[in-house]
Amino acid sequence: MTEPRKLPRTLAEAEKLPMTPRGGVIGSEVTVGTAGLMPETLMLVAFANLQSYELLGRITTDKEGAFTTTVKVPIWAQVNGAHYIFVSLFDERPIAMTAPFHVASADGTTQLTGFIGENVGDCVPMKKGEVTYHLVGIAGKHRVDTLVSVTGTLVEGDPCGQQNLTIEVTDSHPF
Repeated sequence: MTEPRKLPRTLAEAEKLPMTPRGGVIGSEVTVGTAGLMPETLMLVAFANLQSYELLGRITTDKEGAFTTTVKVPIWAQVNGAHYIFVSLFDERPIAMTAPFHVASADGTTQLTGFIGENVGDCVPMKKGEVTYHLVGIAGKHRVDTLVSVTGTLVEGDPCGQQNLTIEVTDSHPF
């Protein structure tokens, strides 16, 4: 049996939950799960951004402290915004949370504005608040530290190898 994790004191200490996919439209399904939590313990699963929070359900970990569950992106989710799924005990203090989940528009496109970073091969990092996105298809088009507006679609997987959300850019221009 694996040793249960210690409870984090802050949200920053909460372990990242594996999640598939990393982005999608309102109503799409997201699978999250992990191991190493407290065995046979009832947990809350919630979806949140900086403005809103919604309890999506309750799960019970198995004898090894593991769980897998599927949740739906709520109707109130902010299109073109980053959200998180987290698990907590009944005090609602997160024990583990996902990396950012990006909500795309109903047609699957996304529009973002952020600052361009140094190219990493064919991937261009763009910072929007605390979230780093990788842009593919615009290497060398914009200078570093330029505020740029991009339109594109989310890329499943991690073609840039940095564990960030990746967008295949169809249009971009300085803001």
